[in-house]
Amino acid sequence: MTVEHELAFDKVVRAVGAQAAALTGADGVIVGITDGPAVHFRCGVGIFEGSDFTASLLVPPARPLLGGRGMIGDGTEDVSPPVRKEIDRLGVTSVVSTPVLASERPCGVITAVRCGADPFGPAELDALNGLADLVGDAIEGAWTLRSAYGWLTLDRAPIGTAVSAVDGTFLEVNRSFASFLGWEPEELVGRTFQSISHPEDVDLGHRLLERAIEDGSTAFRMEEHFCRPDGREVWADLSVTIVRDPSGQPQQLISQMVDVTDRVEAELLLAHRASHDRLTGLPNRRRFTDTVSTAVNVAQRLGTTIAVLFLDLDRFKVVNESIGHEGGDAVLCEVARRLRLAATSRETVAHFGADIFAILCEDLHDPGDARRAAVRLLAALQQPVLVDGREVRTAGSIGIGLGGASRPSSASVLLREADAACSLAKVRGGGTVAMFDEALRDRAEEWLDVEAALNHAVGRQELRLLYQPEVNLRSGQLVGFEALVRWEHPTLGLLAPEDFLTVAEESGLVVEIGNWVLLAAAEQMGAWRRRWPALAAISMGVNVAARQLSDLRLPDLVARARQAAGPGAPLCLEVTETELLASTADAGKVLARLRREGARVALDDLGTGYASLAYVAGLEADVLKVDRSFTAGLGVHRASTAVVAALISLGRSLGQSMVAEGVETLEQARLLLDLGCEVAQGYLCGKPASAEELASLLATAAAGSPVFRI
Repeated sequence: MTVEHELAFDKVVRAVGAQAAALTGADGVIVGITDGPAVHFRCGVGIFEGSDFTASLLVPPARPLLGGRGMIGDGTEDVSPPVRKEIDRLGVTSVVSTPVLASERPCGVITAVRCGADPFGPAELDALNGLADLVGDAIEGAWTLRSAYGWLTLDRAPIGTAVSAVDGTFLEVNRSFASFLGWEPEELVGRTFQSISHPEDVDLGHRLLERAIEDGSTAFRMEEHFCRPDGREVWADLSVTIVRDPSGQPQQLISQMVDVTDRVEAELLLAHRASHDRLTGLPNRRRFTDTVSTAVNVAQRLGTTIAVLFLDLDRFKVVNESIGHEGGDAVLCEVARRLRLAATSRETVAHFGADIFAILCEDLHDPGDARRAAVRLLAALQQPVLVDGREVRTAGSIGIGLGGASRPSSASVLLREADAACSLAKVRGGGTVAMFDEALRDRAEEWLDVEAALNHAVGRQELRLLYQPEVNLRSGQLVGFEALVRWEHPTLGLLAPEDFLTVAEESGLVVEIGNWVLLAAAEQMGAWRRRWPALAAISMGVNVAARQLSDLRLPDLVARARQAAGPGAPLCLEVTETELLASTADAGKVLARLRREGARVALDDLGTGYASLAYVAGLEADVLKVDRSFTAGLGVHRASTAVVAALISLGRSLGQSMVAEGVETLEQARLLLDLGCEVAQGYLCGKPASAEELASLLATAAAGSPVFRI
């Protein structure tokens, strides 16, 4: 576009404006060039001198112009923002406007205004229509000549470009710009940048523009996020040039954009993967910890309460092993979905990996809110999960840690407290909720101390074995022993299993301790057999934890233990019914293999783990041991007596030896004999004792004499 072309266009437009003012007696006239439904007004005369703005013909008052008809108004109509601004600035009280046609199609608009009390009428509209009929071809020719070397070339440019007013209203938009944003060029004209920008970016763009204007800058740059009409979100590298007049006042903005959507989406995907669990799509531990840190600060500032909930799925290891890892993953995804649905808008659900989920609850009124939230979340898990046509039941244990203004804390402390409370809920049997309190804090600290010391117990030779006799109630002969571990704590003295085995199980140290017990008991068995060959048939029972059954080293360890005990030694691996149900689906196969290789297997604490009769029969155990809780009720509670009788009958029908644990009275011993159980273990038969303390009893047994009499 040359200066000559620009001046020629201005000359034509001003001449038309002057003629229109003379015909209508207007205070001002301005001529606009149409571009679809948009009109670019410029080169006005009278009060419109120096005006330059864009209007939309899509607003109701202006629609007659699109149909080729003129219109009369009083300046109060609902028009586009740029027109309203001019009307208010000039104090317009009457408007007459008519379309300009060239080759029977609209090419422009002539608008005349008055600011006084005398409104326009039909005569002025007719005069304006007559002028429009005469000047249409002249205006279109001048505009085409002006544009031939300017905007029409830019319209075909591959880089998106737009001209807008300082307030963000689009004046001219090329096709690349409009296409990127999902619009037609004429649809964007009259709209604003703010109306198509993502809400998160509107304030940023406004601040950058204000700062550039105040600083006297001629340009600024930003990465902006836009919303397309089809719902898709796109990103652009946006460069904005500020066009100023000779006095330095901003007049227009020229914006150019480059599509960077692919790069931004790739960056967002990487960021999401770094902060979210890939399996469930939930926030991961790192993201959740950051969220809790922010929530702690907000709660302390606002004086509110928050809670962190740890949810550990009960017996998920059994589920995972029974239906395979893919099935287990499907269960985890369904649990995640249910927790998301059950959570409120002020609760954040995260997946910490494996079977652990965490939930942040904000804006709580009291601790009871946290407990109610936990109950609600557990209820969401009650319905079975369907995996490949198979129903899988899920349940969980939840621990709660509270924080906020009343309990200043940090994210790491809250997570640790919720974890400790969850462990307590698991110990209580699962499916429960536990709240962290001062008592639990003391217990947690004690557990940490115990765990730290227990970690060195084997290496420092602080573990001790005691042996409790098993005797034949009818003959009084010694039948065997059960090895029981004790811990000679350097400061607390001799500790019973209940004082440290739970910590050992939670920390995983139970495998190392169990392996030591197995070898130590086998070595003692071998020593006794060498000293008293007549005791070769005396068995040695050693407790095996569920985690040991999952340890690939166990078969080799048992082989070493049997070698230490001596050829043909009746080494018996005792597994509780509860432990066996909590172990993997392969535990039964492991025990069957060990049994084939010469070890004996005993099912301990029979009746406490809710195993089915078919399950018990399928284990092919050598020995069934009746739990002490049932033995204690013999002769006192009819139910206990009935249970013991049923268990003894079950063992006899399966061809398995029976041992009653916890026998403490002669009455219990006599009842057991009447019910068909001849072997017993308990304080009546002998208390746990060290190898040295048992020397006399072993000598008596080796001589063939009874060690017990009813």
